[in-house]
Amino acid sequence: MMTLFNKIRNRLVSKIVLTVGLVFLVSFSIWTYINVRYQKEKEMQNIVGTTDRLTTTIRLGTHYAMMLNSRDDINQIIMNIGRLPEIENIRIFNKEGEIKFSNRPSEVDLVTNIKAEACDICHRS
Repeated sequence: MMTLFNKIRNRLVSKIVLTVGLVFLVSFSIWTYINVRYQKEKEMQNIVGTTDRLTTTIRLGTHYAMMLNSRDDINQIIMNIGRLPEIENIRIFNKEGEIKFSNRPSEVDLVTNIKAEACDICHRS
């Protein structure tokens, strides 16, 4: 049995197969790492773009109602958009960080820290 192992170990073919296998494994690992990183970046860009479009849609949809100070219309717009299964919640804050409109009525008039990192990313002023 040991002589068979020594014969295989000393053969040129087995050395080439082992070397090619290792090179393939390393190459495939590097390619996988680069591909996963690229896909993650593209998905993040897609999420940010979709969120930005939704934010713009809500802003444009509520703009006229806000100009008329029609709180009922704003509430109805927020509630209708909030019914979509992909949307967890929608909040409209005033400058002090108070939630003025939300698709969750229990959140209205709650005060948040508008300077918190999660808010400040979009609400820098």
